[in-house]
Amino acid sequence: VKDGEPLANDGKGLEPIGKTNSEFQGSFDGGGRLISSLEMYRPPQDEIGLFGRIGTSGDVARLGVSVQISDGSNGAGGDSSVGGLAGVNFGSIQEVYVQGLVIGTTYVGGVVGSNDGTIENSYATASVKGDVVAGFAGQHTGDINNSYSTGFVTPEGGKRATYGGFIADFPAGMVSGTYWDTDLSGTSITAGGEGKTTAEMKSMSTF
Repeated sequence: VKDGEPLANDGKGLEPIGKTNSEFQGSFDGGGRLISSLEMYRPPQDEIGLFGRIGTSGDVARLGVSVQISDGSNGAGGDSSVGGLAGVNFGSIQEVYVQGLVIGTTYVGGVVGSNDGTIENSYATASVKGDVVAGFAGQHTGDINNSYSTGFVTPEGGKRATYGGFIADFPAGMVSGTYWDTDLSGTSITAGGEGKTTAEMKSMSTF
């Protein structure tokens, strides 16, 4: 993703895989490996993440991502629908995790900016910042099962708009067996999921 010191693609970093008119419809199996030191800076663009948009036939599994989506000084690295793994998901995400920093303008999440597909057995420890922002998914209208988040959540500019520990905006969809760390995230608010203290998050009885 880098070409010497500056980010590739004229300082923008990796170009997201899949866009609105060319969704990722394949199968990506990470084999349990980690993509590390992924940096992206595309502030005027929507659908930012390792995958920009995962289509209904898209499948991403068994993958870790260590990412920084920002301008390097606590500013946004993307506009709308910004997530560490995917900006928008209509497909299937299983057994993934995201760590690092994800900053966008609106619909920002540690794993996905906007989710209309299925996510299972996944987690995020990434810190997130934006408006309509949450530790796991900024907006959710699909299914999320057996997943959690622990990252710190900062509403953009300190605003108390729409934000949450796990999900910020939850107009439709389902969640099951989902949790977030109320201590590490800095918030006890969410639109979906169940809040637990750090101690409770380490207890087998929680899961």
